[in-house]
Amino acid sequence: YIDNVQINGTPVNAVIYGDIDANWQVTGYDAKYILDYVVGLDPVPQIDSIPWLPSRITAADVNADQSITALDAYLVNHYTRNPSFRFPAQNNIPFNPPDPGVQIHRVGDTLRISASQPQHLYAMNGVFHAMGGLSISDWTTSPPSAMTLTSFHDLQRRFAYARHNPTDLLTYLQLTFSTQADSIYCDAWINGNLMFYAIPTAGSPSDDPILPVAQFSLLQNAPNPFNPSTTIRYSIPRDGLPVHLVVYNHRGQMIRQLVNEHQASGWQQVVWDGRDEQGRPVSSGIYYYRLSIPSQTEIRKMVLLK
Repeated sequence: YIDNVQINGTPVNAVIYGDIDANWQVTGYDAKYILDYVVGLDPVPQIDSIPWLPSRITAADVNADQSITALDAYLVNHYTRNPSFRFPAQNNIPFNPPDPGVQIHRVGDTLRISASQPQHLYAMNGVFHAMGGLSISDWTTSPPSAMTLTSFHDLQRRFAYARHNPTDLLTYLQLTFSTQADSIYCDAWINGNLMFYAIPTAGSPSDDPILPVAQFSLLQNAPNPFNPSTTIRYSIPRDGLPVHLVVYNHRGQMIRQLVNEHQASGWQQVVWDGRDEQGRPVSSGIYYYRLSIPSQTEIRKMVLLK
């Protein structure tokens, strides 16, 4: 008979967070594969052509926000430089850096993306579009070394950037555009958070930076998981709309009404203190928050962990 047998190793079907090419290692190549996937390229066609299998998507979503963005690539690259680092998907500790203040300037026939707080810009990806057609070309960065961890897809007009090392701050990312439209729009994920921009193309370029335009948007709460409180940010497209923001439990029962009023357009935020309508602390678990205005609704999930 055989006893005292110890089997070590990793199950062959286990998810290795950050290992995109399935070679049982997490390297800088994996970070680049994520950026390529984000812009619509096919980075590992020999093992998994796009759209990726659920297991590869899980491996790429290292910050566990149910989406793949350039922030996942940054975290993978950060791990290659700091092996003791653990992904949010592993330790449930969210990575929520401050807002870097990303702006878009029109400079002649180019668009320049920069940040007022570049030390807080870890990753961004986005897509440009315009009514009546748009072509994008000649992507450049300043400093040139910031191009180390980037990806671009001219035909889909998509870009992705992740900071390669702690001291290599991005001054700007610039591209050349051609369009007959009066405005160019950009949907951008800044450090994983979705923002919207509108850049006028008619007339002379403005010296003023283009800030995010008001759209209907509900961001992921931060921190998440949280204890005892968390902040929810959202955007309203027009002044004077009735706004409702409500928290529900997993059974669909209303726990707390956070907002019930007419609000101005633009970005708003509210803090939920983890209490119900009667002011009683709620238990640990999964909760949902729903933002609604006339004809539009969005729902997200959050976790209270005590």
